[in-house]
Amino acid sequence: MGETGCVSWMFEKKGIILVNNNVCVEDEFMMLVLDAVQRISKQ
Repeated sequence: MGETGCVSWMFEKKGIILVNNNVCVEDEFMMLVLDAVQRISKQ
């Protein structure tokens, strides 16, 4: 097992997503994120 941050050099920070947890349910949010990642990956 690697130590915390041992592969962080492989990733580039693109931004931060802030979500009001009073408005969005975690499971719904995760489904939206997964759908978005799939669309981005196909491009």
